[in-house]
Amino acid sequence: MGTNRISNIINKIVPQEHTPNSVACMLMRQGGRLFKLENVPVTASSETKSFNVFKVTGTVLIVDQYATITEATALTNCTAVHANAYDGTNTVDLTDAAPGATLSGAPVGTFFTKDGDNSQAFTVNLADEVRVSEPGNKAAAPFYVTANASADTYIRVTLTTNTTLNFKMTVWFWWYPVDGGNLELA
Repeated sequence: MGTNRISNIINKIVPQEHTPNSVACMLMRQGGRLFKLENVPVTASSETKSFNVFKVTGTVLIVDQYATITEATALTNCTAVHANAYDGTNTVDLTDAAPGATLSGAPVGTFFTKDGDNSQAFTVNLADEVRVSEPGNKAAAPFYVTANASADTYIRVTLTTNTTLNFKMTVWFWWYPVDGGNLELA
């Protein structure tokens, strides 16, 4: 396939208003995949609860994961928010679980991301005023997840509340398959 043909195909896929450092362009150059899961409902009532977000098969490389709160009907007490991998028996934290991140009272537009190793909580940028976070030398904090070959394995979000929670979030995962590994919506 000639260079002009490839350029024409890329120009059809990437919107005209793209910028060279947009997520779409970075993925095109680097071959990664981006999942965007919109308005994921989160409900809980005086409990610790986990929500399966993605199912893993084989091995995948997660380059980046982040989320925003898109609706906050009831979000007064939401603590110990963290991500983990779970195969029905074993749990491996992807972000710090104790104390984890706090989303209590977070307004719509609040952004949270994994920008360190699994000993660090999600970084939370509340949308109540301008916020800047600088992840330092662990930006994006890529990591591998290998699924249990004999059990369903999930990447999930776990949280704790002592009241009723009802909110929605949009979740993004930038990832690569490793030797046939796959990530699919749970």
